[in-house]
Amino acid sequence: MQARWKRDVLLAAVIGFVTLLAYVRTFRFEFVYDDTVLILKNPAVLSSGHFWNYFSSDAVSGFAAPMAHIYYRPLLLSWFRMNFLLFGLQPAGWHVTAVLLHVLATVLVYAVGRAVRLSPSGTAMAALVFGLHPLHVETAAWISGAADSLYAVFALSSFLLFLRWFHGGRKASLAGALVLFAAGTLCKESAIVFPAIVFAYGWIDACPGASPIMSNIAGRLRASLRASAGYVLVGIGYFGLRLWSLGQVGGHVTSLGWGTVVFTWPKILCFHLWHLVYPVGLSEAYSIRYVSRPAEPGFYLPLLALLVCGLALYAWQRKSDTKLVRLACVWLLLPLLPTLDLNAFGIGEFVHDRFLYLSVLSMALLMGLAVEKLQGETMSGQFPLRGSAVCVAVGSVLLALTVGQTGIWKDDLSLFTRAYQYSPHSRSASINLASALASHGRFSEAKAIYLRSLQDWPMEWTTIYNYGYLCYQQGDLAEAEKYLLRAIQIYPNNDMEHFFLGLTWNKMGQREKAMESLQKAIEISPKKEGYHFALGVLMRAAGNEMGACMAFRQELALVPNSAEAAAQYRRCIQ
Repeated sequence: MQARWKRDVLLAAVIGFVTLLAYVRTFRFEFVYDDTVLILKNPAVLSSGHFWNYFSSDAVSGFAAPMAHIYYRPLLLSWFRMNFLLFGLQPAGWHVTAVLLHVLATVLVYAVGRAVRLSPSGTAMAALVFGLHPLHVETAAWISGAADSLYAVFALSSFLLFLRWFHGGRKASLAGALVLFAAGTLCKESAIVFPAIVFAYGWIDACPGASPIMSNIAGRLRASLRASAGYVLVGIGYFGLRLWSLGQVGGHVTSLGWGTVVFTWPKILCFHLWHLVYPVGLSEAYSIRYVSRPAEPGFYLPLLALLVCGLALYAWQRKSDTKLVRLACVWLLLPLLPTLDLNAFGIGEFVHDRFLYLSVLSMALLMGLAVEKLQGETMSGQFPLRGSAVCVAVGSVLLALTVGQTGIWKDDLSLFTRAYQYSPHSRSASINLASALASHGRFSEAKAIYLRSLQDWPMEWTTIYNYGYLCYQQGDLAEAEKYLLRAIQIYPNNDMEHFFLGLTWNKMGQREKAMESLQKAIEISPKKEGYHFALGVLMRAAGNEMGACMAFRQELALVPNSAEAAAQYRRCIQ
């Protein structure tokens, strides 16, 4: 037993080290993508005194956009805050901890493999596949992607303790499992599917042979209810906490009909399965069109492919007489369930590699099982030379693919150039690349991409607003006015569109309208830095000295260290 334990520790350490090496180059990467909103401009991360607010507000409070999700992730914010205290805004340290989270999840996958009685070489294969699968590049190379690896660490740890309790362990193991599950839900909403995973495990384990799936229903149901009862209670508590904190359990940002949602599922699932087995040409964004009717392309063929895959897996588990194939199917499908509510995502934004983070465990288990069956190895057997060769070969291929695809995450321009190349009609790829180009002073290219995107998405608020803002920056005031007004018509409750429309009108000599627009921006976001100061400047120019003094005083209340506001306010009291 001691020799086996030492071997497992050594194997897990080696696989963890190889996984770390795959992502070493990311330590030189920058903050990218949503890191700006979630970290660089998030006062909950950058300043003290917000910890208890993490549990009573959404993770991106103040992020004004019509497609903003309601993220309730207090432990993720705590993780960001800890990184800020350790590393400030130097991205290297943040990248190191993000990769270490993925390494820890990989080691836990090794432990899960042994706990579900995979052989040594089968477990090594499973851990290598999980640690080095290129689909994880989005999670491990992107700092904000740590949300997935963080909740996965809690979920996998919970599953290990659950297995110990379910197979005769003490109740303390179950208590620990439930605490870890609760922590996982506070990292990312996707963890809420875990009661369904343990329910399914109870159903599978009650009759581990190759008997029909509906045999011994009473015994399976008792085992499943016993397995999942505690998790269900914790899940109910999570929804109650979310309702108390946010005033709602969930939230939709689009209004697709359920027919469109359901008919698009086969296309999405086939896309995910293809990337699981052929992880080449990955990107941050993908152009996947909705399917609103069965007669449209993209419904019957993916549905047929799914049926073929399902029949193949069913035949495998019948022939192999093993519950591991069924367990792999559970880990494939159930973590994806939250992502199938397409109304929870912006238009066209319902497919991302990070959605498959825990689902990769299914392929890892199947690959491990395949190696085990290939050589007829037992769980307690020695690690054979043939198993080592297979693991090295597969690991080398995955390592090369992963290292080759991490580079696109080094900065925004690289990331969004790749996304736009692969998905030129993607709404987010177009918006993000244009923004990145503008930040590098390539304004004409940015404008061209915005206008091209508006041909595909004529009512897309973000594109319209960004284009209007870019025109303001370039001094094209007539175009800025036109597009900012269009943005307000589509989504009138954004403070930034009113603020920059006010500045545009001021430059056009329409001072009264400018002040009204700035006051509207302040009404929407009364604590936004700079808004009161800008209004005060306009009021002073208009001869309203009393109003200007009040605006400067309000700015100083929000930003006590503002030298400009202090200087303007001193003029008032002299």
